[in-house]
Amino acid sequence: MRGAVHPCAGRFRGSSHRRAAGIHMTRRNLIWAKRTACTGWVTSAIGLAAVLFASRVQSGASVAALNGSAQSVRGRSATTLRRPSWRITGVALLVHHASSHFWAAIHEHPRVRAAMPDSTLRAALVAAAAGVLDYGILPRRLSPGYEGALDARGIAAVFGALAAGLAVGSLLQRSPRALHAGIARRLCAPGSGR
Repeated sequence: MRGAVHPCAGRFRGSSHRRAAGIHMTRRNLIWAKRTACTGWVTSAIGLAAVLFASRVQSGASVAALNGSAQSVRGRSATTLRRPSWRITGVALLVHHASSHFWAAIHEHPRVRAAMPDSTLRAALVAAAAGVLDYGILPRRLSPGYEGALDARGIAAVFGALAAGLAVGSLLQRSPRALHAGIARRLCAPGSGR
């Protein structure tokens, strides 16, 4: 055995290792981007529904709280607008969607997922971090601006919806084949009418 060469000898040296690591990193980043996109869309939809519903219940105008999201671009007057406006509501939708994807990117990051495999716990912690950052650390102009139309309970409900959206988006991707197989089984089961 004295002159034997280990089967892995030379595999992890030189440029071939760097290329392999680069390919791996690119694949990992691609998976992260896909997971972020899916979770971001789900989070955005659930969060938007929560903002519109809470705003309707508490202020009587569905878009009042959403319009507050445009304050970072359009100024504090956006927090007082109660009707839809392309200038304010359009910007608010973009800000809301971008922030949903930002928090989804943190939630779906491979290192965060490795540290916290439970997606519901991870979602709750990310939503709590979002609340602390938005209303405790950032200047008022960079906060979501919901306080113009929502009280503390309404704001907490919106951040709860953020956590729900992150968890649902992540759970939908847990096992796509099993998810699709389960749907197919239910649709094609005897007595389902199909």
